[in-house]
Amino acid sequence: MVTKNTMHAKGKEAARASEYTFAPPAVAAASATTQREPDFIRLPKHGQRCPLTGLSRAYLYDLVKSRTVRGQILRKKNALRGVVLIEWASLKAYLQDAMQAPIPKGRKAAAA
Repeated sequence: MVTKNTMHAKGKEAARASEYTFAPPAVAAASATTQREPDFIRLPKHGQRCPLTGLSRAYLYDLVKSRTVRGQILRKKNALRGVVLIEWASLKAYLQDAMQAPIPKGRKAAAA
């Protein structure tokens, strides 16, 4: 026998069930396409490569020390350790120039 209370409870369950979905959450299109480039990047951790360029920590450090790219080593006074920051625009310009350089004789171009 169906009573008024059981009909009311079934209506609540149906309303609750309509609140749930298996669809993925909606993401605003503008936020997905606009990624801002960093002003500076840090050296990757030991044994890892830069997630933006794929270059090793040692190679990036050598570029900063030789002043090929703009960077700065920040450390407190009398501290042994610090943070190496590399200017992203400078590193990006260096990489673009390296890609424009002619391939030396005796080396083959990479297959596309």
